Amino acid sequence: MTSRATLGLVALSVGPIATNQGFKSIIFSGDADPNFYYHLFKTLKPEMARRASGTTFLEISGKEFSEIVIPLPPKGEQRRIAEILDALDDQIRETEQILAKQSWVRQGLIEDLVQKNHSQEGQIYSLSELLVPGPFGSSIGPFGSNLVASDYRSSGIPVVFVRDIQSGELVWKSSVYVTPQKARALDATSV
Repeated sequence: MTSRATLGLVALSVGPIATNQGFKSIIFSGDADPNFYYHLFKTLKPEMARRASGTTFLEISGKEFSEIVIPLPPKGEQRRIAEILDALDDQIRETEQILAKQSWVRQGLIEDLVQKNHSQEGQIYSLSELLVPGPFGSSIGPFGSNLVASDYRSSGIPVVFVRDIQSGELVWKSSVYVTPQKARALDATSV
């Protein structure tokens, strides 16, 4: 288990390994099912962070790590819990593989259906020919760069930052707004 910089990452080895000072290496006794504790240890990150110290990066000492209290259910129950969680992890991995494949299919369809077919059959335009004219000659412009701190408000037209776009989705959490007048002045109201 990682114990410094990035706390709480877990890996399970089925054979001998060597680790550096950034790990707490755990060797289980006969009463512990390693697969059960692999899953349990994934939940310890908040407790490790609470017990960790450091100014450049957090690190949990061996003493603090050894004082974390964890359950020891009967070995049969540990095994059953680990089997359920392992099966769920397998399903998650399979679902992620399907999603990745679907993403590649989608990208290929975009290229085939939108770009290739329509550029051959329809007319081709530059973006500037399709956009409504704005203060920068078209609706393309660095709207946010014209904002200063005094423009921001707690209500009005939401301001979207690059960090608000994640995996092709708008995940707006900024809670930053401008007045409708400022948005119109920036020609950003249609964005």
